[in-house]
Amino acid sequence: MVNYSQTNQFLTYEQVNLINDFRALWSDVIIWLRSYAVSVLTEFSDVNAIRNRIARITDELNQKLQPFFGVEQAAQFQQLFLLYLLHADSIISAMKDNDRQAADSAVVALYKDADNMADFLARINPDWSRDQWQNLFYQLTETGIAEIIALYSGDYEKEISIRSRLLKLALVLGDYMASGVINKLSDGIHSSVKGSGMSGISQNQDTYLTYGQMNLISDFRSLWSELVLWIRSYMGSILTGFSDSDAIRGQLNRISVEMKQKLEPFLGTEPSDRFQYLLNLYLYHIQDLVGAQKENDQQAMESAVAQIYNDTDGMSDFLSQTNPYWSKDQWQNLLDQQNELIVSQLTALVSGEYEREIEIRDRGMKLALVLGDYMAHGVLHFLRPVLLR
Repeated sequence: MVNYSQTNQFLTYEQVNLINDFRALWSDVIIWLRSYAVSVLTEFSDVNAIRNRIARITDELNQKLQPFFGVEQAAQFQQLFLLYLLHADSIISAMKDNDRQAADSAVVALYKDADNMADFLARINPDWSRDQWQNLFYQLTETGIAEIIALYSGDYEKEISIRSRLLKLALVLGDYMASGVINKLSDGIHSSVKGSGMSGISQNQDTYLTYGQMNLISDFRSLWSELVLWIRSYMGSILTGFSDSDAIRGQLNRISVEMKQKLEPFLGTEPSDRFQYLLNLYLYHIQDLVGAQKENDQQAMESAVAQIYNDTDGMSDFLSQTNPYWSKDQWQNLLDQQNELIVSQLTALVSGEYEREIEIRDRGMKLALVLGDYMAHGVLHFLRPVLLR
């Protein structure tokens, strides 16, 4: 996890924003590389649009590093990372073509790229260790290759397990990148860091957050982001027959369990159980919607859409009654936005509007961060003394 200076007991909002931004960028790498591999294999979605989306991640990483290391060094890292992604692309293409020699050559190149990135980052910042970066990039490479092999061999349950490990690794990569920047700039970071900001977290009441508070925000962000990710995966699985829909349902169930466990220390067992039930009902009706869309059953689709809006109305009512720091109108607004994106995304997939679907997916992931922030906002204000222990 984050390896910050032991002299820092608290984090500023700017530091937390920076950590969250780097976590989101590395998570995007995992998500979109996997989407690219599936697109190449199944010809479902737009390969070029996904390739462009991956390239955009490197632009965003460049922009995030520039304020701390300058334009030239940020651009140099971007080029090294682009080369890494190019060789990952080569592995995917070689496996699609069943070209073992090309795949082996690309694997060798990928590990060399990992070495070069580790060397470069350690050279520009003494707070980053070459060995640590090499270890992280090797894990990324090894696990990423295992995911591609599982996809191409049809071992979908294994691939889903690997994907979960990669998403956790993305958080470690983001944390380590942020820790190097924070330790490098220690005293001046409060005025220097410009993160994307946490929606719903009041920044005018406290200047600092404890590590526990930061982790709570990050955990809720991760859970809502995973919810969006696995709903999209379920759509793709049902519409194409690719991947294991039962295993994906298992992931959605895991998220509802973890959401309950995260809320329980603050809200109590009974309210947390009730929220889990409402969330499971919502996910069940989303699955109904996807199935109806697959069968082109208009009446069933309309019924499922009505159900999911009814479910989120129920969740909004319940959450606002449980915690005075959560507003029914705000929850309803956020969850209605999520419903609209789910319906639009499903429609775009079925109609083959893949570039539009990619744009909707991006909006859904951003909304997930807002949902996570707002859930954390309510908990942070509801039981502030507990969080400060």
